[in-house]
Amino acid sequence: MFYLRKDMLFSFILLILLKLCSSEWPPFSCDPQVNIEKNIVTLTSPEQQEREYSCQLQQIFKKEVFVNFEKKYSQRIFKKSHDSILGITIMNGDKNLFNIRIHNDRIESDATERQCYGVFTSTDIWLRIKLHPLFELRKTFISIHTAKNAAYTSCMKFEIDDVIDEFSLKVHAITDTGMVQMVHNVVDKQQETKQDITHLEKEFHVIKDRLRVVETFMENAVRRLTQNRVLVYQKHDEMKRTLKHSHTVNEQKVKTHSIGVLFIIAIFGVILMFCIKFNGYKHWSREHIL
Repeated sequence: MFYLRKDMLFSFILLILLKLCSSEWPPFSCDPQVNIEKNIVTLTSPEQQEREYSCQLQQIFKKEVFVNFEKKYSQRIFKKSHDSILGITIMNGDKNLFNIRIHNDRIESDATERQCYGVFTSTDIWLRIKLHPLFELRKTFISIHTAKNAAYTSCMKFEIDDVIDEFSLKVHAITDTGMVQMVHNVVDKQQETKQDITHLEKEFHVIKDRLRVVETFMENAVRRLTQNRVLVYQKHDEMKRTLKHSHTVNEQKVKTHSIGVLFIIAIFGVILMFCIKFNGYKHWSREHIL
């Protein structure tokens, strides 16, 4: 029984050691000038500039790695354009496979001419590097994604002529402006945290409020359209009645005018007949008198 408990204790301690060794952060091998405080690795700052500082991780990653970094401007004002670069080198043993360079406005790699443009000077930015080995083609497909507030978007994709299944990495940075470039964490699996869930809940409530606003707007729009439709029908009926009344009035006016015209024609005919008769009578009287 004692030996059994001793074996169980040894296995438990071994599992804990393996767990600790499986996630090497902060890294053990860094330049002396690199500042490590509360598991945050500060590679460059106003006190660490003009040269490149780096940390080498001994941990072996399997196909995927997540890097949480931060780039913050210093308080200095510059008249000319400057840039600060945070680099990630993917390695296989002592061999450098490819480099990823994170500028303030873009991400690029020496393995491809493609670039990923964006603003990379805010807090809580995650970079996901995923390797897909293609054994038959003797190539490896690499996809790079970035995330702010746990929402990943595609950055760039490329291939290298080598089969890579496991790798290590090195983080390094350089600045001539005193920009603070920090790495908060490097992990092989990104677990969903309570903060991520809280942020997603906030986004859900924001979307819900926006949908409610859209719903209210649509209801008001439908109500206005219905009112306008009723008003159009009312105007149409009113115009129809007005046209009917105008048509009746016009008919009455036409009839009245027609009767007046006929009366005038009749009077004119009577006068004309009277004149004819009168002229005939005068002619007849003259003949009989003579």
